[in-house]
Order: sequence, then structure tokens, then C-alpha cells
Amino acid sequence: MPDDVTDGLEERELNPGRYYWARQHLDLMNPRPKGADDPAAEKWVHLLDGGLSDNIGLRSILRAYDRTSGFVRPRISAGHIKRFVVIAINGRTDPPEPLSRRERSPGLVDVFLKTATVSMETVSFDTIEQALRRQTEREQAQTDIRKCNEALARCGASVMPELAQEIRTCFVHIDFEGLPSPLREELLNYPTTFSLEPEQLKRLGEAARTLLDTSESFQRLLRALRGEPRMGEGIGGPKENCS
Repeated sequence: MPDDVTDGLEERELNPGRYYWARQHLDLMNPRPKGADDPAAEKWVHLLDGGLSDNIGLRSILRAYDRTSGFVRPRISAGHIKRFVVIAINGRTDPPEPLSRRERSPGLVDVFLKTATVSMETVSFDTIEQALRRQTEREQAQTDIRKCNEALARCGASVMPELAQEIRTCFVHIDFEGLPSPLREELLNYPTTFSLEPEQLKRLGEAARTLLDTSESFQRLLRALRGEPRMGEGIGGPKENCS
């Protein structure tokens, strides 16, 4: 059993999120088989739309960043990652709301649809905030440890253990909210479907370029990649996001 799962099972009160993550993994690793003909035997895994749990697909990246069993954390610890860049593209839609234009209260179908979409949007916004916090916390921890060790070294005292590997982090978040009106409202009204018209696809491609061109974080990243002497060293000035 992975150490992350074992440790998570011991943190039900201290870290409920990690505990329930570990329980879910444990259920998949140790199904409760019954007799072959028993209808209660757990024989199948059904996969549903990922939007039900993470509509922008970012939480799996954060878990891989946080946990030693993930595909990101071991590479950071081994020094294989000098600069960690995440570009999160939130293609959510927000068509005009018809419910407020009529007196009749919403029916069951309206409530069901809103329950799904509002929950997904809430999780998406929360995930983005988590990613931003991870980035800030890592950069701050690296800076604090470095400054403390410099002060301790001047006094001849033992220095603090440093993080396994210092890295530069960059989180870029783009969505249609960064576009000017009326283009913003037009794209927010596009359906989430695989049958978009050619002109709609063209507009989306143009919007993607505009959003990256106007993203302060992404443009700062490009300047850093062009100007830093070695990968992950960054460029002069304040060590802010993507510098």
C-alpha cells in the first residue's frame, strides 16, 4: 500500500480531505469480493463525466504536486523539475439566466440542472484558489528558509534543513472573463458541445491567443524564460509569480 494512503488513513480528524482520499483509494485497492453469483459482489468500476468532481481537471495535478506518490512530487525532490508551470484553462459557460425573467418558481428540472452547474463552478473556483495558494506557499517557504539560514550562518549557528529542491513556480489561469465585452458575453453563451460551428471554433482560437497575450503571468513567464541564465533561476527583481 502506498505510504500516502497509509498516512492518510490515520488523519481522519487532522486532515479529513486526505483521509477520504485515502479511503477511496483503499476501496479500489481492496474490493470486498463475495461469491461469484452474489449480486452484492463488487466486480465493476463505472466511470462518469469528470466534471462531476473536477470540471477543469486541476485537482489531480495538485494531488500529484502534494503527495509523494504523485508523478510531480518525486520529480521535484529528485531535482528533475526546475520550473513548474501550470496553465489552467477554464472554458466554463454562463448563458443568460431565464429564471429571473418569469414569475413562476423553478421546477425540478431547473433545480436539478442548477444544482449540477453551480456545484461544478464552485469546485472549479475553489480549485483555482488552492493552486494559487500552493504557488505562494512554496515560494514563501523557500524564501523564509533561505533568509533564516543566511542569518544563522552569520551567527555561526546550525542552519535549518532546506526544501528538497528549490523550484520556480508559475500558475496561469485564463477564462472568458478576461475578454472585453461584447466578445466575453458571446463566448460565455457558447454551448458545451462537440458540434460547434467553424466560425465559433475560429472565434475560440482567436480568444485563446488574446487571453495569453494579455495574461500578466504568462507574459512574465515568457520574459523570464528569455532572460534567465539557467532554467529555474529566474530573473532579477522581486521573485513574484512566473518571474
